[in-house]
Amino acid sequence: MKIFFHAVDGAGHMNALAGLAQALIKRGHICYVLLNKSFAGKYVEFGFKEILLESKAPVQAKPQEHSKTENPIKVMAKMILESGLLNDLPPLEKLKNSDKNEEKFMDQLLETVVSFNPQIENAIEREKPDLFVLDHFFIPPAILKASIPWIYVFSGNPLFLLDSPNLPPGGTGYSVDSDRNDWEIFRNVRKEILSDKQLKCFQKLRDAIDFDLDEMQKYYDQSFVIPISPYLNIYGYPKELDYQDIEPLSDNFTCVDAFCRETSTPFEWPENFSKPKNGEKLVYFSLGSMGSIDVKLVKRIVQILGQTPHRYIVSKGPLADEYELPDNCWGGEYVPQTAILPLVDLVITHGGNNTVTESFCFGKPMIIFPLFGDQFDNAQRVEEKNYGIQLRPYSFKDEQLLQAIDKLLNDTELYERLNKVARRIECSNSKDKRGIPGPNPRFPFGYQWEKSLDHPIEVEVNWMRKYGKAYGVYTGLLPTLTLVDHEMIKQVLVRDFNHFIDRRYLNAYHEIWNLNLFSIEAEPWKKIRSIVTPNFTSGKLRSMHPQLMICAKKLLNTLDRELNKSSSNGKIKIYPRDFMYRYTIDVTSSVFFGMETDVNNEDNGYCYVSSATDFEPDWNKIILSDEPLNYFIQLLKTVINQRRSSGIKRNDFVQCLLESTLQSNDGNTLKLTENEIIAQCFVFFLGSYDSTANALTVTLFELARNESTQQRLFEEINSIVKETDNESQTSYIESILNRAPYLEAVIKEGMRKYPPEVRLERRVGSNNIKIGDIPMDKDILVEISVAGVHYCPEYYPEPERFDPERFMPENRDKLIPYTYLPFGQGLRNCVGSRFAYEMMKICLAAIIYLYQFSVCPETPDKLTFVKGMPVLITDHFLIEMSKRN
Repeated sequence: MKIFFHAVDGAGHMNALAGLAQALIKRGHICYVLLNKSFAGKYVEFGFKEILLESKAPVQAKPQEHSKTENPIKVMAKMILESGLLNDLPPLEKLKNSDKNEEKFMDQLLETVVSFNPQIENAIEREKPDLFVLDHFFIPPAILKASIPWIYVFSGNPLFLLDSPNLPPGGTGYSVDSDRNDWEIFRNVRKEILSDKQLKCFQKLRDAIDFDLDEMQKYYDQSFVIPISPYLNIYGYPKELDYQDIEPLSDNFTCVDAFCRETSTPFEWPENFSKPKNGEKLVYFSLGSMGSIDVKLVKRIVQILGQTPHRYIVSKGPLADEYELPDNCWGGEYVPQTAILPLVDLVITHGGNNTVTESFCFGKPMIIFPLFGDQFDNAQRVEEKNYGIQLRPYSFKDEQLLQAIDKLLNDTELYERLNKVARRIECSNSKDKRGIPGPNPRFPFGYQWEKSLDHPIEVEVNWMRKYGKAYGVYTGLLPTLTLVDHEMIKQVLVRDFNHFIDRRYLNAYHEIWNLNLFSIEAEPWKKIRSIVTPNFTSGKLRSMHPQLMICAKKLLNTLDRELNKSSSNGKIKIYPRDFMYRYTIDVTSSVFFGMETDVNNEDNGYCYVSSATDFEPDWNKIILSDEPLNYFIQLLKTVINQRRSSGIKRNDFVQCLLESTLQSNDGNTLKLTENEIIAQCFVFFLGSYDSTANALTVTLFELARNESTQQRLFEEINSIVKETDNESQTSYIESILNRAPYLEAVIKEGMRKYPPEVRLERRVGSNNIKIGDIPMDKDILVEISVAGVHYCPEYYPEPERFDPERFMPENRDKLIPYTYLPFGQGLRNCVGSRFAYEMMKICLAAIIYLYQFSVCPETPDKLTFVKGMPVLITDHFLIEMSKRN
């Protein structure tokens, strides 16, 4: 998107927008800042494109009291100094005096709105932005005229925005537990003063600019201070200080911990200023660009700081040249605050919102001298939450400041609390994900970019360790909640299944893909699942066992042929993935479609060439290569037509689907359409072919690396062979499938370490849903990090170790429900999981009984995987194979 940003002429307002813009720029959006030309070049470092605005004549025809070329921050700061706001009067008295003191201030704001509005209008017409972000007391009429969405950013204490009867009014400094009668008195005085003043301001504005006054006024709430956007309103405040426990936010409000900007200007330690030593501490002092205009106050505070043994960095403000600093202090007119804060032990501040929230980002305690406005509220909130101390700037005593410095610098328990806050904020990245922790996305790929460059399992495990059991990512451009917590997983997959029944909108170009059980929406899914499920009963699967044995014997013949052809010492090096794919192709072709591919004899199976790597992700669509998909569709149509015309029946999956029916509630008999049958065959072919082959491949890798495990597995299989030697093949198969616990444990442990899919996904189907305590909107994606769950040490101690003992019968009671997810769980789990286990058991038992596998010099220490794939497919690797005696 192309986004315009505009703020009132003030460093705090501009810095807040800069922090927000940086998060958007990282995600690929183009951000323009419309700002006073006096600021030219100052915000380029944050990634903005600048559109410079020139201030012209004031609203009322009268001489300028300040030079046009003077820094607008200095102009505004001087007006605040002249207004009488900087004194020790309580907030209510300052409000009562505001009639006399604020006229110049409001006229200056109106002047800039009138001067800037036609320039903003021209910029909108020229650049055609998609969105306007505003931090100003007045909405430029050009925004309303353009009819583009606009967001209001409030860079102050949220009490002004929330303005609830359950909270004290903004600008009072009242505690949330203070007398509510005082709240009402303040509100009434404010309404009496500001309602008339606001109307006069709007009338002045309308005299200069033709706009709909009623349209403008409807965006201002009863506080008459700030506008409320009908689209979205954002403020920055750490949740440790926020008021949402008392007053929840309405739908078009959201909060981030801070608009903390990342400066490219490093802090280089001054040569003539020695670093702290021998127990000295480093303290940052700033009264902000407005507060530091009161040079008398600043000089008094730094003189007191000069009496202490510590070192101080001072942001001197726009009148820096008018006073000197003590020897233990260093400062400049402006210093890179966010580069300095990580270095210091304490912050002394006026309580401006940016400084307070940024200090929280870096875990720093505060001494606050509130001067006006929301600084009173910030000071009160920090103190009542025990994160700092507030002092009255014009009546505090020297010893009070000295005692406050000593107390906070020596409060180790406070430092521990603030360090936890800082770690939470660092992980939360709330400018992107509503305070839910998670990695920064990369436009336009989201988290897929990082996973495409690195080991997919390691990425998931590192995220789980860093961000916890519930964190946020972006799937492309889609916000996605990621779960590792087993209780939350149970809620999504089982307890609240009806709210999470669907996966994302895949919208494949081909209707066949849209009809399979994996992709289809809820209602048709219920019908198809009900028809398909009976085809995976014990009886149905038992009828397929002879075909599985035939395919396993073909694989053994191929391995024997390779060993006899290539071995000079009874051993050969093989790429196990190739042979496992041959087996699974044979099985799926035979069991699903009644066809003999015999890929173990020669690579003549078209499907062997056209594997899942023909699929390429493309945003919200699944694009498939036409040739293999059309070949597959035509093949299945031919099979189905032959069955229907000839009346010939085969014992395969196609036949089962042709004959399967479902009685509906109204008594009708439901059957699958031809396209629905083809869609299910296609998705089962992919699942059985790729995922099962890969599971066998990685299990052989682990067995080659763990000789004792392989030997124990051989002994179990050998015992079954001996027990069933004089019995039928059926007895052998039944024993392998049902009385070989270590075989099952080995396969399950392989699928724990290398799950077929590292993530499962669901889509939120309803509004007003919470997962745990996390509110969710409809159509938000929820993904379960299967790899994160499988490698969580709370669920699987020493998760990096291959340990089949975890899944032995005597240890099953130690497994935590919903922490083993290779095939998902709940109603929308893999319907063919039981068949997949049987495929793997018969294959692995056959080859381990006859062959021994070991590592060779070319065997990697750890597996790598095909990058960019939605399923886990191992890269080729070599292991050594020999015939058992």
